[in-house]
Amino acid sequence: MSLRRPVTPTLSPCDETSEYPRIAPPERRELERRMRTRAGRAEDARRARLMLMLAAGRPYSEICPELGCSSVYVARWKERFQKDRLAGLDSRHVGRKALYAALDTLRGD
Repeated sequence: MSLRRPVTPTLSPCDETSEYPRIAPPERRELERRMRTRAGRAEDARRARLMLMLAAGRPYSEICPELGCSSVYVARWKERFQKDRLAGLDSRHVGRKALYAALDTLRGD
């Protein structure tokens, strides 16, 4: 009789058997637009391309070298997309307040 608890399998970021995201046609059009645009940030285009590659059923082992990213990066953005859809792909870092705007506030302008 074994006293060890049964091991519950967990999905690692590299587990390629995890579910691929399903993308609705309007979402696909928006992701393709984000990928093509020259006015947007390169990182937004990269995340859009990532989601389209995942939806096409491409494994992490193909995606990571092509995008130059880690499996953790892929898993993070996949999870955010599945949770919040397109809004989940937006950057969550708002950045630093503009220096001149801060100085104007201090001067009372």
